[in-house]
Amino acid sequence: MAKSPVAEISDILKSQGKFFSASQNVITPIALPEWTPTTITGNELSLRGHCMGHVTLLTICFTAYSEPHLESFRRPFLEAGGRLIDVRPLMSRIKWLLFSRLLRSTALATLPESIQNSFIVAYRPMQLLDTLTVPNYLGAYVYLIDRHAQVRWKASGKATEAELAAMKRITKELLSEK
Repeated sequence: MAKSPVAEISDILKSQGKFFSASQNVITPIALPEWTPTTITGNELSLRGHCMGHVTLLTICFTAYSEPHLESFRRPFLEAGGRLIDVRPLMSRIKWLLFSRLLRSTALATLPESIQNSFIVAYRPMQLLDTLTVPNYLGAYVYLIDRHAQVRWKASGKATEAELAAMKRITKELLSEK
């Protein structure tokens, strides 16, 4: 059951965007759902298919407030040689209509071409959010996906030094697996 907007805001202020601490080791695998959204370029992207055979960092960002939190994970991950998928859930019908009718071309013009085919803006992707047990619709979340399209590590909020060290180590382990 979704929380009220006031409860969501209260939670993010109390936690400063850190809704759970990342594990220092891989977690029990969580299979990604079969979900085929449309990227910002208008192409369909099978989430499982796109992750299969690659080590991927799936980022989920609900608000501009959370963007710097994700960036604290993105750069170190990309330096390690992984692939990235950005998901921007729009939970409000009004935001979705504004984006789909007016803002898509502006967003497309501002995104680097290298990430456009893995940048997803989706209206209420509940199957994905429920599978990943996203606790708050204002936060920022990262999920390290293995070559079998399974979540093997997750974090929220801004990266700590310990979380970055764990993510880099686990990424290296996953990249070395065949």
